[in-house]
Amino acid sequence: LFGDVKMKIECKKALINPMMFISVFITFIILLRVFFIYDLFNTTMDYLTMFTYPIALSGFLPFAALLAILPYAFSYLEEKNSGYGNYIISRCGIKKYIVSKVMSVGVAGGVAMTIPFILIIVIVLINGASVTRVNYPEMYEGRIWEPYLLIWGGKFILLLRLVLIFMFGAAWAEIALFISACYSNRYVVFIMTFVCYQLMWMILPTKINMTYLFRADYSQETMSIYTPYLIWCVYILVVCLFNYLIMIKKVKV
Repeated sequence: LFGDVKMKIECKKALINPMMFISVFITFIILLRVFFIYDLFNTTMDYLTMFTYPIALSGFLPFAALLAILPYAFSYLEEKNSGYGNYIISRCGIKKYIVSKVMSVGVAGGVAMTIPFILIIVIVLINGASVTRVNYPEMYEGRIWEPYLLIWGGKFILLLRLVLIFMFGAAWAEIALFISACYSNRYVVFIMTFVCYQLMWMILPTKINMTYLFRADYSQETMSIYTPYLIWCVYILVVCLFNYLIMIKKVKV
């Protein structure tokens, strides 16, 4: 599917656009300021402990979903309202249009979240220290990450966290796409996505709460390390399915 010309064009549009740059820039600045506030450039802190600072203390999480949807989640809405979507459909077909749109929106949301954290991890690796038996992150004791803390001096856990961050961004971009298929107003979609994010944060149990799954700092007694990834896969697949079904009904040539 990714070898398809339409898919390549759609992904290129999703990943290279001004809103992607804005989303990445805003996220990175929000996360970076924590390093200056807490003087993390002058410390012997281990990688994993240092990495928790920008996530926990930046004020990023309450608005994370909005930054994930900025790059491309509104593209379907814009194409529908302008009529450009009908032109594309006439060239490639409804099903190919929908599949490429759903996939590119998810990829864009995941990338928008991941790039700033990759930059933060680079800073962490430059200024932090490897995880060792002596330089051990105590806050990770008893967590699902603990058996893997010493792999690559803590870098393996950073990689696993990046995957979760990507999945978070992809899931919320897909949710925004679903809302945009139901409502034709960009501002309504933006507000409703934020409201859904806050409501799900408050209502959903911790184990399946999308905001808690962003960090997945669960106890080993309640969850395995694989479970958060499986939950994210279920969320993403379900929303993608709903997107496909509703867009099949809504999209008209």
